[in-house]
Amino acid sequence: MKRVNLGVFVLLLILVTATVVFVFGSGSGNSMPSTTNPKGLGLAAFGELMQSSGIPYESTRSQQPVVTPKDLLITADQASYWNNVAEDYLNQPDSEPTDKSSKEEPTPLERTVEKHLKSGGRILQFVFWEYESESVPSPEPVLAKTANERTKFNLRFSSDTVFEKPVGDEAAIPFLNAGDGVLASLVADRGGTVLRIEDAEFLRNRYLALDQNATLALWLVRKFLPEGGKVIFLEASAGNAESRNALDEAGKWAPAAFWQGLLLIFVVVATLAPRFGLASREFVTSRGAKELMSAMSLVLLRAQRHDHALAILRQSCIERIRHALRLPIGLPENEVISRVHPDFQALLSQVAAMQGREVGRGDAVQIANGLTKYISELENEEKAKRSIG
Repeated sequence: MKRVNLGVFVLLLILVTATVVFVFGSGSGNSMPSTTNPKGLGLAAFGELMQSSGIPYESTRSQQPVVTPKDLLITADQASYWNNVAEDYLNQPDSEPTDKSSKEEPTPLERTVEKHLKSGGRILQFVFWEYESESVPSPEPVLAKTANERTKFNLRFSSDTVFEKPVGDEAAIPFLNAGDGVLASLVADRGGTVLRIEDAEFLRNRYLALDQNATLALWLVRKFLPEGGKVIFLEASAGNAESRNALDEAGKWAPAAFWQGLLLIFVVVATLAPRFGLASREFVTSRGAKELMSAMSLVLLRAQRHDHALAILRQSCIERIRHALRLPIGLPENEVISRVHPDFQALLSQVAAMQGREVGRGDAVQIANGLTKYISELENEEKAKRSIG
C-alpha cells in the first residue's frame, strides 16, 4: 500500500511540475503577436485595454469566424526584412514567371477575410517586424502625426525601428507619418478598406504602457470601428489557430466529459490499488464453534481416545446442570453433582474413573447416551417447574 501511494505521489508531482514548466517556463522572448500571449512581445495588454475601455471586443482562434460587415477585423502579420528582400528579388521583371497552376489554395481564414472585404468591411492590419527577443525601448520618443498634422502622438518603439515609405503600393494613402516614413496607411482592397499599420511594435506588452502608445491604440480602433459593430481579433492570423479534433467536432461537452472520465479512472485506480499485486497480509477465514467441535471429534475418534471424549461430554453436562438448576458459578463440582439423580451421579463418577484408560467404542457410546438422557430429563423437569410456578 505504501509503495502504491508513493508511486501515485510521484506521478502527480511530475504532472504538476510539467504544468508549471509549460505555463511559466517559456521565455519572455515569445514574439507571437497574440492577445493570449502575456509575455513581453505579446498583445494580451492590448486586448485587456480594449475590454476595459468599453469597446465591443472578442478574440477568436477559429479559421472560419462568424463576422458581419459592421465588424472590424484585426489581423496580426509577422514580417521579416530578409524575406521581403528575397520576395522583391524574385518578383523582378527579369525573373522567370511563376507557374500560376502552382499557386496554393486560399485558407479558410483568407476566404473569410476576402468575403468580409467584398461586403465592404474594414480590416485593421498590424504588421509586426521580427526583432530580437531582447529588444529594448528607444531612449527618445517618436512623433507620429496625421497627414494634416492636427493629431499628434509621442510613441515609443524599439531602438532598432526604422520608418520607411511603403514601396510598391501606389494605392496606399498615408494616414499616420512617423519620422521620415509612414506609420499607417489606408488601402482600398476588393471593395473594403484596410488600415495597415506598417510597424505595430508599439502595441506589444513591453511597449504599450510607454508614452502615448495606449492612447494611439484606442484612437485607431475607435476611429476605424463602424457604428454598431465590434472588434474581432483573428488569432489565426498570428499563428494561434484553433486545432480541432474529433472531440471538438462532437461539441463543447465532449472535451469536458473526456477529462472527467480520465479523472474518474485515476480515482478508481488509486482507490482500488491495494487489490492489485501481492497481498500485504494473509487473510484466514475464521471458523465457528461448530466446526471446531466437529474437527476435535474427528481427531479423538481417529486417536481412539473415547475416554477423553467422555470427559468433554461430562464437563458439558456439569455446566448444563449448573445452568438448569441456576447454581452459583463458584459452587464446587462435587456439590453440583450431588444435586442430581443418583444414577446420573454414578455415570458422571464412572466417566471420571475412566480417564487415562482404554475404553471401547461401544461402551463409550452407551455411557454418552446415558449422560445425554439424564441431562435432557433434568432440563425438561426444571422448565416444567418454572412454567407451573
